Amino acid sequence: MALAPKKDKAHTSATLQGQSKHNPHQELRMEGKPGGTGDDKPFTGSIPVELGQTLPKLEKLVLANNSLSGAIPSSIGNLSSLILLSLGLNNLQGIIPEELGRLSNLIKFQVTENSLNGSIPPVLYNISSLIFFSVGGNELHGSLPTSLGANLPLLTTLLLGGNKFSGTIPASLSNASMLQIIDLSTNKFSGTVPPVFGGMNALFILNLEVNQFQASDAKDLSFIDSLVNCSTLSILSIADNDLGGVLPLSLANFSKEFSVLAMDYNHFSGIIPHGIENLISLYVMDFIGKRPVDERFKDGMTMRKFVEICASHDRIMEAIDPSMFSQEQEDDDIEHGGILSVRKKIECLVSVVALGLACSVDSPNERLGMTDVAAQMHAVRDKFVEFGVHGVKN
Repeated sequence: MALAPKKDKAHTSATLQGQSKHNPHQELRMEGKPGGTGDDKPFTGSIPVELGQTLPKLEKLVLANNSLSGAIPSSIGNLSSLILLSLGLNNLQGIIPEELGRLSNLIKFQVTENSLNGSIPPVLYNISSLIFFSVGGNELHGSLPTSLGANLPLLTTLLLGGNKFSGTIPASLSNASMLQIIDLSTNKFSGTVPPVFGGMNALFILNLEVNQFQASDAKDLSFIDSLVNCSTLSILSIADNDLGGVLPLSLANFSKEFSVLAMDYNHFSGIIPHGIENLISLYVMDFIGKRPVDERFKDGMTMRKFVEICASHDRIMEAIDPSMFSQEQEDDDIEHGGILSVRKKIECLVSVVALGLACSVDSPNERLGMTDVAAQMHAVRDKFVEFGVHGVKN
């Protein structure tokens, strides 16, 4: 039985037929409570095929946040007046029907958090009226068409995260200059990230984490330079990719609204750009290096917990990359400055690690502000410099 309320499965098609008789056929809304479980997601069963045949004037179809299963009926493609299709947070399976490409007036397409598979029908990318496109949290695959941005110029929200998409970001995305949220995370996208974001003045979130994007030099990282023009940018995550090279100085010129910068699990080199301390709204800055694969990182042991355990004078070297201090350097320090040099270096390391821990506590409200971070880092630097190159006090 289709669209049966959990508490009364004999009630089956009465709900649907009641909508058909008493509704002006413009809106069908049977939405569960956002984030709900159990009775908060009241409808089970499948979506009736009849929807595309009995409600020809329907403009809004909202069946999100339920426990619906089965396939998306291809007959929905007959609802030529439809502007909103929201089927997210259900248990829908199968493919996205190609017939949905006939919905030429569609503004919002939302099927996130289901179990849909296959590829997105190319005709869907040709619905130029689309503003909101969300298919995240499924098992979809395929690549993005080269004409994506040119065909969807009104797009403000593009949510593709949590699938199996591959290929590159098309250069035409720059044509979708009204984009505010872009989430391509947790897929298999690759290649370099093109510098297509400069004209997106309203861009608020850019999430490219957990992919296979590559970079090795300034040209490959020029997409970061393009983000300087995004005056409302608040969140950037490019974590867990294959990005290297020296971070561009333009990072320090990001929006004053900028609050989250996640670049961990890449292989950047060089220094953190000077001036980043002036980003007064920044409260998360994550530059963790390689992902831990050691046997110690099991049973809930995270990098942060491990560093917290090792943040003392006698264990700090367990949490530090040994390549930072070769045996030759250590011997040279001892020869020129004695044991005091090594102790001062360790003392500075402990201070820096403690500062990192203070910046990464779970609650954002308890994290150290960037002004304080900058002041304390300068203090550590001054202490280190005071003892010169080999620990000899200047």
